[in-house]
Amino acid sequence: MNIELENKIGLKSWQRLVKLEDDFCRAMNIYMGSFAYHMETALGIQPRGACPIPKGNYHAVNFTADYSLMKLQAFPFGRLRITVKYLEKSTKDIILCTKTLVTNTQ
Repeated sequence: MNIELENKIGLKSWQRLVKLEDDFCRAMNIYMGSFAYHMETALGIQPRGACPIPKGNYHAVNFTADYSLMKLQAFPFGRLRITVKYLEKSTKDIILCTKTLVTNTQ
């Protein structure tokens, strides 16, 4: 898994703050902690804390994320872009790529 965290100040282009490359299960435990388990429970993933996550379709209805459960509490302010690429372990082929835009004002 590759994770990039970038910020944008003013009208300038995106600037990389952090790039991490790690195993998905390990990264979830290190950076997400109890938040990941809470989310998995809401999605109905059993057993709770299973990794890798079993193949299937998952939905959470009326789920409110409790970000205070995350191990990683230091998060930069401003306009942020988080790009996560999930890779096949053996070939390093990209299985899924997500880009999330966040404005952190607190």
